[in-house]
Amino acid sequence: MARKTVSRKTTATRRSDFQPRQLLMAGLGAVSLGRKQAIKSYSQATGEIGNLRDRTETVMKEAEAAARSLRKKVEGKVLQFRKTTEKQLAPVLARFGVNAGLKKPVSAPVKAKSASAPAKRRARR
Repeated sequence: MARKTVSRKTTATRRSDFQPRQLLMAGLGAVSLGRKQAIKSYSQATGEIGNLRDRTETVMKEAEAAARSLRKKVEGKVLQFRKTTEKQLAPVLARFGVNAGLKKPVSAPVKAKSASAPAKRRARR
């Protein structure tokens, strides 16, 4: 008679690649690394905010200086234009009896009259 052969399992039962302890340690490492990176990012961000504030102040000062110089130039041009215009219009304004170059003197402010005591009421008889 022929003998029956029993097939054997040659491979042992597979163990999972990760043990719970290894998974726990990996999680702790990830949390620790994330915490360190968050602290580093925060410190870099606060440093950048300080730099941004300094740059903003510098740009503001430059803009104010540019605005001042532009204003001086424009005021000079306006004054020059005004003088030439007044000079050209002086004969025409003289015909109408208007003093071109003279400004009207500003009168002193009018004082309000002091409030007098209210009139006494007469009693009716």
